Amino acid sequence: MVEKPFTMTAEEADQLIALARKKRKMLSVFHTRRWDGDFLTIKELLRHGSLGRMMECEFRWDGFDPVMKPGNWREISAPGTGVFYDLGIHFIDQALCLFGIRNSIEADVQIQRENGLAADFFDITLRYNDNLKVILKSSRFKREPGPGYMLHGSKGSFIKYGSDPQEPALIAGGTPDSVRDWGKEAKEFWGKLNASIGWLHIEGRIETLSGNYADFYRNVYEHIAGNEELEVKPEEARTAVWLMELALKSHNEGRSIPVTH
Repeated sequence: MVEKPFTMTAEEADQLIALARKKRKMLSVFHTRRWDGDFLTIKELLRHGSLGRMMECEFRWDGFDPVMKPGNWREISAPGTGVFYDLGIHFIDQALCLFGIRNSIEADVQIQRENGLAADFFDITLRYNDNLKVILKSSRFKREPGPGYMLHGSKGSFIKYGSDPQEPALIAGGTPDSVRDWGKEAKEFWGKLNASIGWLHIEGRIETLSGNYADFYRNVYEHIAGNEELEVKPEEARTAVWLMELALKSHNEGRSIPVTH
């Protein structure tokens, strides 16, 4: 098991994948955000076609943290640090899970905080052949955070504030065994659905599915035991790293980069 990001380059990912095959070892990457409750809820909405043909989606994490904190590994000047690699790789992995490979990628990655050493802002736009536009964003200069997820389709929209409660619970010392209703989100953070179902119009809250990071480990165990397909395949993680490289290329060259297989 490898922590995300899988590697710094797609070439390094290819080397690890080849080594795992040679040694006949299981290889997976810790993309636990696939088991966030809000992401699981969005997957179900899309699986059932609740929003129709998707037109625009935005994933974002905002906060107000204008002062760099020395000593934090995310803030040092080194490969794989900063919010781009810490959070951006999760967003790209989620976009891959929901929509697959895109047609082009365009990115703006910056160090906005004074004396900052690692990227603390990113704005990535992914475009698809069917006119779908996916936006991935994060900023440390938002006193009023926006929605974490906004999805707009031909049949309706889904807007979701807040973030998955598992990480704060873990930081506080909780575990799935010790916390009642682990991963269950408070009602005030449930997403809002405004959509059409047939001739009917529906507008209201959608209860967020409970997330459970432990399912990542359960799947790894079941895969090793020969009972399940591996959920986070190294080839998928490699694709996410490759797209991160293309995003940085887009930023450095100031242009949209075609995504070719």
